[in-house]
Order: sequence, then structure tokens, then C-alpha cells
Amino acid sequence: GVLRQHLRLANWAEERRRLMEHLNMDGVVDGSCYVCNVNVLRIAVKAMLHWLEDLDGTFFEDEDQRLGARPHLYTQEWDALVCYSELTDAELCGEDGEERKRKQRGSYSASGMAIPSPTRSPWRGARAENHQRWPEFYQHHWGEPPANLRQHAEETLKLLEARWPQISAQGPMNVWVVKPGSSSKGSGVLCMDSLPEVLHHCKTTSNRIVQKYIERPLLLFSGRKFDLRQWVMVRSFRPLKVYMFSSCYLRLCNEPYDLGDLENRQRHISNWSVNKRGKHVSDGAVASLDEFQEVLEMMTGQRSYWEEELIPQLRTCIVQTLQAVQPNIIQRSESFEVYGFDFLIGEDLKPWLLEVNLSPACESRTAWMSEMLERMASRLVEVLQQGD
Repeated sequence: GVLRQHLRLANWAEERRRLMEHLNMDGVVDGSCYVCNVNVLRIAVKAMLHWLEDLDGTFFEDEDQRLGARPHLYTQEWDALVCYSELTDAELCGEDGEERKRKQRGSYSASGMAIPSPTRSPWRGARAENHQRWPEFYQHHWGEPPANLRQHAEETLKLLEARWPQISAQGPMNVWVVKPGSSSKGSGVLCMDSLPEVLHHCKTTSNRIVQKYIERPLLLFSGRKFDLRQWVMVRSFRPLKVYMFSSCYLRLCNEPYDLGDLENRQRHISNWSVNKRGKHVSDGAVASLDEFQEVLEMMTGQRSYWEEELIPQLRTCIVQTLQAVQPNIIQRSESFEVYGFDFLIGEDLKPWLLEVNLSPACESRTAWMSEMLERMASRLVEVLQQGD
């Protein structure tokens, strides 16, 4: 995120300078005063090279050997990188009137600890207004980076895009989902866009799962986010016998999707317990597979896009997920389990597995859901009795 932000702002500042030169405005104060931290950019390139090495499946050296073969990243460097990632475009360009993100959510160090202040309680500490004076940037150089640094950043990002299969999940806000490890129905699920904030939350609250938020989801029905609930029955883990129900349904958020409003859970979390008091209660905040297939046909021009493109990907993901936990499951004879697999569809129509639910809710919120639940229950009994 730091390197992408730098390249974007550097391009913007260069275009601004060219425009002012073209208009012969040499005597006018340039408003595009983008100033970067050269030390942090070098750290970001070094950290990215570490990550690229970790993404290389052909690299099998031990950790001790790695440390001897590549530059070490010190704690102070990580702290500076994390804090720098908190700075907005407006802050780096010296714009006034920008409401700082850190004022909205408190002030935390890179490790997630609250920053104390002599005049305030430890949980309401405030940093210096001038971010160049932050302790993490002590003796750092601020200014124009050397040309070779920009070249290294561009080359490193290209390598990342080529090696990282989950690059499409990234977005401009670096949002993360933090949720309890043993709850359900959307309870305690929060969206955060600050690593210090995530770390602080996990330090002060136990048993938390942190997931990367997919910032570019496919939006339907007036710009609303949704996910797919797919029922899966596992008859046996050894050997693996899996049955995927022939239909599924869409769970919709009540409010239009907006990354600028992470506190409104009805924009980002599709659980019925979160959205059941919203404005779309009458339709159950759900949509049928038939409705989704119609939208897919309009988008792709393919009548069978669901069956030919998405279903095979969902099936592969389900099987691989169950295979991943297969060694840890205790096989019990004459038993079965029904799971709820939740998938999100990206704006590029790529499916992402969000989570797998044990004993998924089967509430009939609409007439067509009642009919679908009856079919699912009947087919489940048939499989248990007949074995196929």
C-alpha cells in the first residue's frame, strides 16, 4: 500500500508541475507539495522483497539461512513502515482541513499500544500534528526520492502482481475484518483499516480472527454487497464423501456499500441478525439463485455462466477446504454434518471463500426460501437413506 500510494502521488505531483509550467505559473506557489519519507520507501521495498521470497514456492531454505542471505528488517523499521501507512494522501501533500483518521479512532503505536499523553488518559493520547516529528521517523529524510528508488518500487510491484494470486482482493483502503473465533450471526464482527488499531483490538480482546477484507466486491440491487450461502453435507471424511446442494441463495446487506463508512455494519456484514431491522426486512434481505443467474446473464452475455464458470470454482474450493482439515477430523461411523459455506463474488466475478459455518441457520424468511429448505431437507434424508 505504501509503494502504490507513493507512485500515485508522485505521478499526480509530476502532472501538476507540468501543468503549471505549461501555464507559465512559475511565480505561483505550487499546491502539490507532496513530500515523502525516503527512508520508509526504502524499507517498503526491502519488506516487499522479503514477501516476494516467501511467495516463491521454489524457495525451501531454512529461516536461519534466509536471514543470512537477505537484509534483516528491524523492529524500528517495521514501526516506521506501519505508522507511515496510516498517513492519508492529504496529509502527505500538506493539505489543510483534512480530518485525520487517527483522531477518529484513537492513537496507537505500530504495535497496537495506546500512546499516553501528559494531559490525557493513556487511551486518548494524541500524536504531534506534524507527522514528520513522530518518533518512528526520527532522523529520517523527507523530500524527493532518487530516480532508482521509483524504478525499484515499480519493478517490485509488478513481481508481486505476478506471484500473488490474491492480489485482486486488495483495495485502496487496506481494510481488515476482525471477528471472534467462536461466535456466530455476525456478533462482534468489525471492519478496520489500521494495523495499529487491529493489533490494539486483539491485545485487549482475546480469541480473535483477522482476515483481509475484499474491498472490490460485486455489488447488486442498488449497490449492495452480498455473499452466497451454499449448503454442503459431508457424509464421511475418510474416505471423503461430499454433497453440494443444487441451489443456494444470496444474503444481502441493507445499506449501499461504502468503504468510507466502516462503522455501519449494515454496509459490510450480510448476516441476517445484523440486517433484520433494516429497510429491506420485507424481502428478507435475500435474493434467489434465479435472480442472480439473470444478473450474470446480463453482465456476461452467457446464459449458463453460473453452471459453466462459477459452479466448478465453488466445487473445487469446497473439496480443497475439506481436504485441508481432513487429517484433523475424528471420523465417526453412521454420522454426517451440514456446513454453510459463505462465498463472496468479486467485481471480476471471482469467488472467494469467506468462512465455513457449523450448523448453519436455516430460517425461512420468504416463501421461496421455505420451498428451498424443504427440498434441501428431503434430499438430505434421501442421501442418508440411499447413499447417493
